[in-house]
Amino acid sequence: FMGEVGVILGGWVVKDICNTNTQNLQLVLNYSGTLIGLSSIILVTAIYILLNHSITQKQKALYSTPLYSLPGTKQTSLMESLKNIASSKYLLLLLLTLISYNTCIILVEALWYKHIEIYTNKNYLDIGKYLSEVQIYTGIATLTMTLVASIIFQKMSWKISALITPVIMLLFTISLFIITINNPNMPNTIFILIIFIGGIQIILSKSCKYSFYDPSKEIAYIPLSESLKTQGKSAVDVAGSRIGKSSGSALQILLLTLSGTSLLNLQLYVSAIILFFLALWFFAAIKLSSKFNSAMKIAKKKTTQ
Repeated sequence: FMGEVGVILGGWVVKDICNTNTQNLQLVLNYSGTLIGLSSIILVTAIYILLNHSITQKQKALYSTPLYSLPGTKQTSLMESLKNIASSKYLLLLLLTLISYNTCIILVEALWYKHIEIYTNKNYLDIGKYLSEVQIYTGIATLTMTLVASIIFQKMSWKISALITPVIMLLFTISLFIITINNPNMPNTIFILIIFIGGIQIILSKSCKYSFYDPSKEIAYIPLSESLKTQGKSAVDVAGSRIGKSSGSALQILLLTLSGTSLLNLQLYVSAIILFFLALWFFAAIKLSSKFNSAMKIAKKKTTQ
């Protein structure tokens, strides 16, 4: 909650700075001081919550039955943890979903930002103002969806909550794909439409990721053994983020190098790559849902015995 409040406040401050005269150094410094002060308050509050947070023995014992465990519990390096991931189909599926998200969001943001640059003639004050507005709405949307997510997790299956984020990204990607195909000359009105739809896609994709995908990913670790909950989870989070972001950047470089043109001229190819990773995400999430449901049934049977 506090993190999203910080996102909203940070976006608000940046937006106001972009709206001011950049030559007014004192005003900019005052805003910077305000931002630092707000960040300090949030940091102190977060530390206080962490120091006072405790988990009861009943919560610790919940779903403690180890499933999908691997031989040996001592892993001291990332490479050893990655070996455990490679030998566990369950963790591999989790890794695929995380790689898919990071690759897709990197490509979506890159394409969207290029449209903003062209439309604003690289006026970075206008760009900063617009990006800060998107940041504010992302924070608001995340706070709202977090409340909705608490209801969905109670009433719907793990599969539905895990697939909400890729479904949102798929719908917007297809919409932008259709607009691009039908408007090859890209008139000004189409640029505005693409920037608007792209902004909504970024807001909803990130808010759904924080509200639905991240909690679903954490819930998926419940039936794992203690060793996989720690070393395996750490390896999946680190490797998924790094591989996903690196692959998204590498694909951009590869496309630009091979084509020798702007990323805007490669929209159809970028969209096709995004659709491929979304398909991979759907495949991994559906397979993982089956394994998760089976594991949870076994865990519940053992806890009732």
